[in-house]
Order: sequence, then structure tokens, then C-alpha cells
Amino acid sequence: MSNNKINLVKNNKNFALIWLGNLVSTLGSNFHSIAVMWYVYKITGSSLQMGTSLIFTELPYIILGVFSGTIADRCDKRKIMIMSDIINGMLVGLIALMIFNENLNIKMLYALSACIASSRAFFLPAVSSLIPQVVSKDELIEANSINQISTKICSIIAPALAGFLIIGIGIPGLFILDSISYILSGISECFISAKNNVKSQIKEEENNFYEDVKIGFRYCLSNKVLLHYIIVGGLIINFFCAPLSIYIPVYSGTILNMDSNGYGMLMSALSIGSLFAATFASKIAMKIGFFKLTTLGLISEGVFILLFGVSKTFILTFIIFILLGVSFGVCNVCIATVFQTITPQKYLGRISSIGIILSGVTTPLGYFVGGCVVEKISLHLILIFSGALIMIAGMTTIKFKDKKVEDDKKIYML
Repeated sequence: MSNNKINLVKNNKNFALIWLGNLVSTLGSNFHSIAVMWYVYKITGSSLQMGTSLIFTELPYIILGVFSGTIADRCDKRKIMIMSDIINGMLVGLIALMIFNENLNIKMLYALSACIASSRAFFLPAVSSLIPQVVSKDELIEANSINQISTKICSIIAPALAGFLIIGIGIPGLFILDSISYILSGISECFISAKNNVKSQIKEEENNFYEDVKIGFRYCLSNKVLLHYIIVGGLIINFFCAPLSIYIPVYSGTILNMDSNGYGMLMSALSIGSLFAATFASKIAMKIGFFKLTTLGLISEGVFILLFGVSKTFILTFIIFILLGVSFGVCNVCIATVFQTITPQKYLGRISSIGIILSGVTTPLGYFVGGCVVEKISLHLILIFSGALIMIAGMTTIKFKDKKVEDDKKIYML
């Protein structure tokens, strides 16, 4: 990490604790998903059951996302993080205990996995809306960049580390380690101190809970810039980029004739590019502005997916995927910063949860549609078409410019 990032973590105790808690929670979530998949496969040998387990870990985000953001805005975000980690630690520990006693059946595992995902559905909007309360606006891009780096590193090392731990200490041992890490994270979050003024403002408005839920959606619809980025980033980009998980192995096997080797190397290229972008995005954004950098990132995503569609050699495709990973990393960091910058803090939890809901809906929908069309239409044509649409969607954000903090509400509200 750059000196600015290291200094932010080193000098801002509150952000360091939030970052650490999010890191442990993300790593724990990855460990849990892998351990559950292996356990299900081990006792059933069924790919259908493995797919079903994923449904129970994803569905709570969609169902509870409607309410979790409002709760994050109305309640103490620090306490939500603490309770979420402690509850998850206890639930994961319960899974380990039941495996040791050999009385864990598939239905019970699905139920416990759904409870863990439900708890995390409240954790994520709390983290997203708490960060702007502990860092200045000028530090937001750095803070989001640090979280993005951590997430990418977790996605890279978690599968390999989990596999190593399963061999060394077994699946129950991995669950126990995961449980301990969650609880230690919850304890560390007790030392976070953040402003409570946002919570007070919401209480003073004296709205009931369901009215606050509706206010969050109304605000999202009334803020033209916010709504535009949600449509472009949350709907269009997610929908057309999600099927890449299907297209890449198909491309590797049918066009490159490299099977799993080519697939693994291309996925590594994406991760390398994303890590690079997350590391340096903040420096570039400080020079040209994160609105402009977001636009460049969105357009670049479309350009490189289109180029992926016309590439027929591994070396060229590998380079394209590094650059595509850079585009993904830039967009993930900058869009989060855009949301936090143009949204009043009292709405941040609800806006974050709307993004989680849209991702939870459009990603599996993208998988389904992508899986259907790739059997009937040339993969080259699909990628060219998808890249062109993403590029056009990115171009529609050119009109948005960086503004001063004090002018945000005047400029971005109707």
C-alpha cells in the first residue's frame, strides 16, 4: 500500500478498527462459503445440493436489504457491526460443534448458513455508512481503496488458504478458526468511537420504521446523479458483467483450447489488475477527480470486454484481462466514493442496502441469461454486444463533474 494508505490506517484508530473488522468478516464469509461447499459435496456428492447452498447464502441479502440499510441509519452502526460479528462467531461455532457430534444435517446447515448471511446483510451497510463518519471527505477515496484492496486479496488467498486449512485441521477446525476470528473482530470493534449526530438527526424526524424505508427509496429516486449511477453501475454493469464467470471458461476451452489452465490464469489477470487499480486509484482521482475517473473506468470496462470478444490469442487476452481488472478496480473504488460523497450520511445505510439488493438480483439474473444465450449465439458476438452497451452506459456519466462538499446538496438534489 502507498504511504497515504498506511498513514490512514496507522493514524486513524477508528478507521483501522473498521477496516480490520471488515477484513475479518470478508475473509470469514469466504471461508464459510468454501467450507460449506466442501462439506455439502463430501456428504452428498451432489452439485445440485452445492448450488442450493449458494442460494441460502445469497437470498438473505436480497430479502433483508430492504430493511438492513434503514436499521443502519436509525441505530448505532458500531453496535450493528459488533452484534453481527459476535452472532456469526456463535453460529459458525455451532456448526463446528454439530459436525463434531455428527448431528448436522443438510437442512440445518442451510438454515444456519442463511442466518449467517442474514447477519452479514446488516453488517455491510453499517460499515459503508460508518466510514464517512470517521474519515474526512478527502480521505474517502483512500479508505474505499484500502477496503477494495483487502477484498481482492481475500478473494485471491481465501480459496487456497481454506483448502490448506481443510487438509491440515479439517472442515470442523476451519469452522472453529472462523468462529474465533469473528468473535475477536467483534471485540475489537467495541473500541470504535464515531459521531452519533446522524443517528440523532434521524430520531428527531420521528418517522416510523416503514416510513424511513420509503424515504430511502424516495431519496434514491429524487437524486438524479445517484439514481443514474445506480442504474448504470447496479443494473447495467452488473447484469452484463456477471456472465463473464460463464463466458471465461467457455472461451478458455473452446477458443483457446486451454481448459482449466487458461481459465485460472485469466482470472488471476483480473485480480492482478483490480489490485493495481485499488492501490493507485486514489492518487489518480486526486488529480482528475473521482467522477471523471469513474467515467473512464466504466467506459474502459466496455472497451476491454469488446476487445475480449475479438481476441483469439492467449497473450493478447491475458493483457486485456489485466486492463479489464484495472477498470473493475477503479469502478469499485470510485462508485463507492461517489455514493458516499453525494448522499447525506443519514441516508447512507439505505442507499448501500439498495446497491446490495440490486447486485443480489441482477447478478444471478445475468448468470441465467448469459448461460442461456451462450448456447445459442456466438460468444464473440455476445461479448462485442455487451462491451458496446457497457461503453455507452459509461459515456452517459460524462456530464457529471466533481463539486465542492458544501455544494453537493444544492447540485445533486432536485
